[in-house]
Amino acid sequence: MARSIRLSGYKKGERDEGKLHFPNRGAIEYFAKKLGDGVRVILEIREDESEHVKSHKGYYFAVVVKHVAIALKDVCGYPIDPGIKSTLDSTHDWLKKEFLDNSVEVKNSFGETITLPPSTTRLDDEGWKMYLTRIIIFAAEVWVYVIPVKMPKFYFPTDEPKFNHYKEIAARMGG
Repeated sequence: MARSIRLSGYKKGERDEGKLHFPNRGAIEYFAKKLGDGVRVILEIREDESEHVKSHKGYYFAVVVKHVAIALKDVCGYPIDPGIKSTLDSTHDWLKKEFLDNSVEVKNSFGETITLPPSTTRLDDEGWKMYLTRIIIFAAEVWVYVIPVKMPKFYFPTDEPKFNHYKEIAARMGG
């Protein structure tokens, strides 16, 4: 009989740094006892990649999309309101069309092909970094608009952006 268990833990900070704590240790022990003697179990511990992508999405929607909408209004002169959700949705759609190249062609059983538009849901960790970098470079070099790299809760997914003119533009604008 095949058994499966999903286990999440968290890393303790400060003095216990590096130790894993599992919120429901009793469930693990119960599961192990149910397996019986002589059963070989392999436990794999790895970083949950979805957490990285989740943080990229948070930065993207809370910072990048909002600031692109602000730049479209302030720098480009479009009569839009960056505080309205429909404006942010439209900005997100425009960004996907302009900066993503991950559209997919799908064939049906009759041989007809449709092209699914670019989507951020198909991006992995590295894809998110490249997508965000393209947008930030474009805003900095074309609009001379600096999209913040850090906000209180959200941040660009790498230590420090290494864009061609980003630092120079940010310095001129006091960013």
